[in-house]
Amino acid sequence: MGKLLLGIGNPIINRLAIFFVFVALGILAEIAFRRIYSPDTPSPLHSDRIFNCRCIALIIIFQGSIELIFFLPALWLASDIVALSHGPFLAPRPGIPFALFVALLSSLIGDFIYYWTHRLQHSCRWLWPIHELHHDDEHMNVTTALRIHWLESCLERAAWLIPAAFLPNPLITIPLLYLLGYARTTFEHLAVPIHLGPFSRVITSPANHRIHHSKLPEHIDKNFAAVWPIWDVIFGTYCAPKRGEYPPTGLISGKTSKRLRDAMWNPFEVAKKPAE
Repeated sequence: MGKLLLGIGNPIINRLAIFFVFVALGILAEIAFRRIYSPDTPSPLHSDRIFNCRCIALIIIFQGSIELIFFLPALWLASDIVALSHGPFLAPRPGIPFALFVALLSSLIGDFIYYWTHRLQHSCRWLWPIHELHHDDEHMNVTTALRIHWLESCLERAAWLIPAAFLPNPLITIPLLYLLGYARTTFEHLAVPIHLGPFSRVITSPANHRIHHSKLPEHIDKNFAAVWPIWDVIFGTYCAPKRGEYPPTGLISGKTSKRLRDAMWNPFEVAKKPAE
């Protein structure tokens, strides 16, 4: 059990602290951008940010609890099975450079799994109501990063953690992936039109990901990858952001969640309705 607890990387309270540090830095960056460069850019509502932060706290606590009970024991067992059969895909080596390489490889594999899971969420009648919460924010900003349903968090954790079990040092890789994942998701949801130019096809930027959240018809079902847009390029769903482009976000229907209880219960209400 001691080893298993180490596999969590950080206690839940530390995860909350780390993520909200990223969120606070993101909010400061958004405020600074508007005051210095673009005072006319719409600013997220204070009430929306509070609602999103409540979602963040709920999801991090839920994720930590579920991983302790289900995911990490399964990953530990999977890594033991791999070690007893054919061994890890890569021979483990000491040092931070190798740990970073493993994290990068795990991120590429995880993002490939996430790409198809994410794309399925947008096309499946049963999965879209779960994913809808993340998209119904009319003013996407850094606090939208973990504005997700607790059921969706299970899918996301599986996509990102399973590859780590089949690579060397999973208990080192998993915490590193958490830290990089938190930094990545807060960065790409910034309400700032940061454009990476030709590198937009290499790594996701706020401008790239805003296209995915846009409610303009030409942007629907584009840019599914979380980290590596190469998957969108390969599978034909990539839409390059234009410089200065800052499309409105949210759902075409105008639906938006304002109460946490309703947001968490909505997928079950949709499931009760007959298919049209």
